Amino acid sequence: MNGTDSTSRRRTVVTLALVAVLTFLAGFLQDTPYNFVNYILFTLLLVTGLHVLRVAAASGQAPTTRALLILTGVSAPLLSISYVGYEWFRLRGNLDAASSIEGFMYLLALGFTLGAAGSLLLLARRPTRL
Repeated sequence: MNGTDSTSRRRTVVTLALVAVLTFLAGFLQDTPYNFVNYILFTLLLVTGLHVLRVAAASGQAPTTRALLILTGVSAPLLSISYVGYEWFRLRGNLDAASSIEGFMYLLALGFTLGAAGSLLLLARRPTRL
């Protein structure tokens, strides 16, 4: 693995993390006329998460780093898909189902956060020389 590949992977994960933070902040726009920003950011989260999965599959990283990249890449699209279900039930007035999905989304957000933080830490680590 050369330094350029590692830097590229780090940038990809940082981009995904920034999109996730923006998505979280846009959640405060729910039930306002600007709720459409949520849809845009969750779509961006889906696309960026799929890109991280593609990068993880093609990477020659250590198994732990690859597993954390995959955890991050899987969590982001699942968050986007769960958000569609959450919005569907919330807008239909089925708040019990919406709150169940919201709980699942918190679990996915925890997995995403752990995966992104671990990936960034392991990708920033310099390989040891023998």
